[in-house]
Amino acid sequence: MVFASWIGFKRLDPAKKIPIIIITGTEDVKLKQRAASCGAVAFFYKPINHDDLLKVIRATLGGSDKPA
Repeated sequence: MVFASWIGFKRLDPAKKIPIIIITGTEDVKLKQRAASCGAVAFFYKPINHDDLLKVIRATLGGSDKPA
């Protein structure tokens, strides 16, 4: 994952409100911690539980489900 690009992108004023959901095949606790510190709203390891992903997407977009 290219955190430097992500951090640079999030510094742009219009991008500050764009939620980031990470989906990765790498089970790395440090990666998850780094993503959280950079502002990720959710982090999923593959294989993805699609119901959980949809709940996070709906909650992030202002739906009725709350993030897990």
